[in-house]
Amino acid sequence: MTLDGFERMLQLFNTRAPFRTYSIEFASGDRVHIRHPEAISRNGDFFYFRSPNREQRLFEAGAVIQFIDPPRS
Repeated sequence: MTLDGFERMLQLFNTRAPFRTYSIEFASGDRVHIRHPEAISRNGDFFYFRSPNREQRLFEAGAVIQFIDPPRS
C-alpha cells in the first residue's frame, strides 16, 4: 500500500463515530487489531503500533496490504 493510501485509510477508520475496532493485515499475513484510534502513530516514514499488552511493532506503509472492518455484532 502506498504511504498516501495508508494515511487516507488510517484517517478514515480512526475518525469513524463511534470508533469501531478494525485490523490491519501485512504482506507477511500477520495482522494487528486496532482497538483505539491512537494505537498507531507516525514517526517520519515509519508507523508504530502499540497494543494494550505493550506489544510494539514498527512498520512501513508498504508492508500493509489491507484494512479489515469486521462485521458489527
